[in-house]
Amino acid sequence: MLSAVATKFRQHKSYLTREWVHGKHKGKSPCDEYNIDPEEWEKFKEIRNDPSWKLVRKKAQDIQKLNNAPHLLSRGGYELLVRNYMKRELKRLKEVAIQSGASEDVVIDPPPPPPRHRLWNMAHTKSSREMTSKSANQIAQKIEQESQGSFIPEGRQDILNTTLGRPEHPGRVRTAGVGVTIGDYFGRLSRGHPYLD
Repeated sequence: MLSAVATKFRQHKSYLTREWVHGKHKGKSPCDEYNIDPEEWEKFKEIRNDPSWKLVRKKAQDIQKLNNAPHLLSRGGYELLVRNYMKRELKRLKEVAIQSGASEDVVIDPPPPPPRHRLWNMAHTKSSREMTSKSANQIAQKIEQESQGSFIPEGRQDILNTTLGRPEHPGRVRTAGVGVTIGDYFGRLSRGHPYLD
C-alpha cells in the first residue's frame, strides 16, 4: 500500500512540474485546486526551476525518447489489462456455452491469463488495430513468427525476451505488474547456474 502511495505521489509531483511549473498553467497557482500551502508551492517551484533539477529532467526526457515502442496502458498497467481481458474472455466463453444450448446460469471456469508475449502485443496495439510505432510493429511480427513456430522456452528466455533481445530489468518483469521480481516470476536460479558463478 505504501508503495502505491509513493508511486501516486511521484506521479502527482511529475504532473505539477509538467503542467504547472513548465507547461500550460505556468505562472498560475494550483494551491486552491490541490490544497497546497502557498509557501510549499514556492519552494517546489524553486527546486523545479533550479539548473541542477533541469539537468535531471533533461536526462530523463532523453532516456524516454529512446523508447521506440511505447505502450498504451493507463495507470492500471498490465494488472488492469489482464483483468479486463479475463472479463471479456469469460463473457465470450459464456456466450459460446449459451449458444451451444447451455442455460444462462452456466458456470464457466475462468480462462488462463494470456501469455506475456500476447500481453505485450495488447499493450502496444491501438484501438485501430495498428501498433504504436514502426518498431513495435516489427517486434509484434517477430513475436507472431516465434509463437507460430516450435519455440521452446529455456529458463528465463521466453518468446518475449528472445524477440526483444534484451534481458529483464533487474528490479521488475515486463508485463507482470508492480512488485513482481524476476525470481518471483521465473523462479530462483539454482546454485550451479552460470549466471551465479
